[in-house]
Amino acid sequence: MPIIWRDRDWDYHGILVMLQYKIKRTCHCIGKYGHHENPEEDIKNMERAILLIDRIVECNYLSEEFDAHCKKWNKSGEWLKTVETEDGRHIMAPRSPEEYAEFKAMCDRMQAAEEADWGELWGILNKELRNWWD
Repeated sequence: MPIIWRDRDWDYHGILVMLQYKIKRTCHCIGKYGHHENPEEDIKNMERAILLIDRIVECNYLSEEFDAHCKKWNKSGEWLKTVETEDGRHIMAPRSPEEYAEFKAMCDRMQAAEEADWGELWGILNKELRNWWD
């Protein structure tokens, strides 16, 4: 199925997938047919951008740590418990303060890793994108 048919307009995911597709095609074109000055460096930067987009789109940061957390805390198969608040509402809350602290620290590390990838991706694009032509 053509990539455009899989595109959706409701979040950044589709934008990144389309951008990645175009970078892959440009990388292939420059690598195979180009009369490009210093193609190896540009291809290396394009391949890195492609990898970063993969990581951002998959959002699979710290998966082994997350699996270990699940194994340690998710004994009953439920992530959160339903708690009634003072005003009678029902909300979802962590099962224990210790679990929440561990989960929050892990989420902070995951967010930092994702932010680092975003920063590196936009750094590459800002510095190199206008050089990717033949």
